[in-house]
Amino acid sequence: MKQIAALFFIALSFAACKKTTIPVVDNSKPLTERIPGEWRITAVDYTGVIVNPNNPNLSIPISGSGQNVTGFFKFVSNPNEGDFSVSFLASINIGTSQPLTVPVSESHDGEWSVNADNNIVTMWRNDSIYDWKVLENLENQQQWQARFYLDFGAPYDSVPVNVKATMTRK
Repeated sequence: MKQIAALFFIALSFAACKKTTIPVVDNSKPLTERIPGEWRITAVDYTGVIVNPNNPNLSIPISGSGQNVTGFFKFVSNPNEGDFSVSFLASINIGTSQPLTVPVSESHDGEWSVNADNNIVTMWRNDSIYDWKVLENLENQQQWQARFYLDFGAPYDSVPVNVKATMTRK
């Protein structure tokens, strides 16, 4: 009985230990001051839903990690101007013997701003707007999410897909 009680107290002391985690949001510096410079995209994840080509009444959820990822973000301030380029291969299982591989390439340049909550970076030029939701905000690493409209070919036209880009400062 004493051994069981001792094991119980040892387990309880381990459970009481505080786990330290690395913060994914560091608001010690506003994004408007943190993001100027060059960032290299190191990873891309995507999620969305497409119509099943074998049964148009059904949808197929898609998700994955981009392959052959390349890209960058560049920002300058005063005036706030920037550009980005994201390229990767998306591999989508649509129920055929081989997955559908789709090259994705998106780029944009223009003005940028950060919302009052410090969690959305908006880039715009003329009638094109990208709202990048900030998921991770660290000094040398950022993770942002935006919606792209990808062309998967017939019968899909363009399909909205959430794209999450992880980037590190150059």
